[in-house]
Order: sequence, then structure tokens, then C-alpha cells
Amino acid sequence: MLAPCKSGEPAEIIQACTSLLASGNLRGNDIPNAYWHRGAAYFSNKQYQLALNDYDRAIAIAPRVPEFYNDRGVTWINLENNDRAMQDFDQALLLKPDYALAFENRGITLINLKRPNEALYALSKAIELDPTLWLAFGYRASIYEERCDWRAMYDDANKLIELAPNYRMGYEYRGRAYLEVGQQQAAIADFSKAISIDPDAIYGYSMRGRAYYFLNQFDSAMADFQAALRIDPKDSDTISYINDLRRKQRGR
Repeated sequence: MLAPCKSGEPAEIIQACTSLLASGNLRGNDIPNAYWHRGAAYFSNKQYQLALNDYDRAIAIAPRVPEFYNDRGVTWINLENNDRAMQDFDQALLLKPDYALAFENRGITLINLKRPNEALYALSKAIELDPTLWLAFGYRASIYEERCDWRAMYDDANKLIELAPNYRMGYEYRGRAYLEVGQQQAAIADFSKAISIDPDAIYGYSMRGRAYYFLNQFDSAMADFQAALRIDPKDSDTISYINDLRRKQRGR
């Protein structure tokens, strides 16, 4: 009976699940699962409070399903309540200790809570359990970036690119690793790829500008820094590089 709740556009799923729930014909596990599927559709529509309400209903009826807690936790992240998210991921892992996705989401939440050591463990555990979780590689790379561990960042970025070749951050992270070890041309290639995927993200322009700067290609560097500044006029690092470049240009 739940087939209409499981596929289609979010609006179609919401309508189908709502009709089934209102019909009174659902029995047993189909009832919490209908709320769960409708919650996921609301989440896809960024209607996070409605999603949360449905996950609450599903959990109230079936309190021992780890997927319900995991998905509610992700909703709490989007509602910027990381403490509540942690509670849900912990409960999901209590019910299912080898739940890779819950470890991944727990790691993301710990990054939000500025607890990088715990986040690193959670993300590494997620990768150990499921090496296809590409977001775990991405978020772990961000921790390595903060620690200036360029080798580890490079390795995770490579894996991220392999698993999600159209995700810009893999190229950004690998480009940053190249930049920090002096491989500027390789860095430029990766940042250019990141920009082609998402021309509205500041990181690629800012970092490619630095690579050009270190190669003394100041005109190209200035063009990238100005592009970055159009995205974020208050970015202090970009402003600093632009001011330095202007001093160099005046001294030519």
C-alpha cells in the first residue's frame, strides 16, 4: 500500500502519503513508515518543521527504528539545533551500532559544535563501515585542512573526487593541498574545475588567485581576487591580497 509514498516528486509523495494516512486503511508498520516517507518529502522541499513533525509521529509510534532518528537528526541540523541532532544520532547508534550514515551525520554535527577530535573519529568510523560515503571524506578533509595535514587532505580529496566527480569541494580540497606543497599549476587546474562546477563559490577564485600570485602572474591573480570580492565584498583575506597586489603594481 505504501508504493505511492516511495517514489515521485516530493509534492506527489506528500499528497499520496497524506491520502493514505487519512484513509484509515494503513496498519502496523505502514503507519510510521508513511509518516517517515512524507517527512522525507517535506525535507526535500526544505519544509523542515513539517518534516520534523512527521519524524516525531513516526518515532512516537515506532521508537526502535534507527533510520527515523537519523533522518530527524539531519532535520535538526538544518534547523540549526545541533544539540538535538546529536541526541538523535546517538539514539540511532544505540539501536544500530554499525550504522555508517549515523556516524557520518554525527561527525558533521560535531564539526558544527567545534569538536574536531570527536568528529574525526566519527567520520573515520563511517568510512570504515561504508567507504562509499563521499560526504564523510569531504568533511574529514575539512578537519585535515584546519590541521594543515596536507597529505591526509589530499588523500581524502582524491577519494571524494573518485566518488563524487561533480562535487566542487573535492577539487577545492585537492587544489588547496597542491597549493600548500608548491604545485601551483596542479592547484590552478583543480580550482578551475571547482569554479566550472559552481561559479558562485568564493573559495575557488580566492585560492586560484593565490596560486597565480605565487607564480607572479599578478594580472590573473587580481582578476580572481576581484571575482572573489564580488561574491563576498568583506572577505578579509581577499582584500589583503588585493591591497598587496596594488602595491606591487604601483612598484612596477
